[in-house]
Amino acid sequence: MAQRKTELKVAMLAEHFGQAVREMARFAPKRSTLPILDYLLVGTEAGRVTVSANDLEVGVT
Repeated sequence: MAQRKTELKVAMLAEHFGQAVREMARFAPKRSTLPILDYLLVGTEAGRVTVSANDLEVGVT
């Protein structure tokens, strides 16, 4: 399967981004036996930046 390269350019206040990442990072554990299952995801949806976290017990966006 061929992979596509996707480029994302976003402009936002560092203060707002930092606050969102700090709040979501509380839900992604610092250490995990299976790190691939815990994540902090930054993306876009409908012209807005989204930040999500999941540890297989709790998921927040």
